[in-house]
Amino acid sequence: MISSAQKDFYLENGYLIVENILSSEKLAKTGDALEKRYELEGSQAGSEGSINPGVRRLCNLFSKGLVWEEMGVEPITIEVAKLTIGDDIRWQAMNFHDPIPGEPIAHQAIHADRWFFPNCTGYMNVCWAIDDMTVENGATRIVPGSHKGPWPQDVLNDEETRAVIEGEI
Repeated sequence: MISSAQKDFYLENGYLIVENILSSEKLAKTGDALEKRYELEGSQAGSEGSINPGVRRLCNLFSKGLVWEEMGVEPITIEVAKLTIGDDIRWQAMNFHDPIPGEPIAHQAIHADRWFFPNCTGYMNVCWAIDDMTVENGATRIVPGSHKGPWPQDVLNDEETRAVIEGEI
């Protein structure tokens, strides 16, 4: 369960970082499963989604193993999804996005998923960090309050969306 302070923070800022949800055993199992799946798919890995140079990708993981199905129903994830969307929730996709450390081309411009549906609010993203997120290994940038609009890519110029901000999360 999230606390009332976490709930308030989430509703105000549009994101919530919850650490240590998965045990070290579950993290290791998940990491091993990702590596095995990536090896199994070989050159076709991630081909169901967008191809990003310098990024290892896998797509549609819910259909590729129980380990990912289990992550999709972690109680805190369901709780926050219901807070965001209501009781009628469903998972659209689970993808693996792994920027290769030190690959400048792997840097992803700031964006909001689903920006092409400007009035759509019935969705959310869940980011599971299998290892530490740092600038060196490919951190995710979060823009507090961007869930209230406008879309970041509508108000930032291309240089701003591609900028690397030290310590970004």
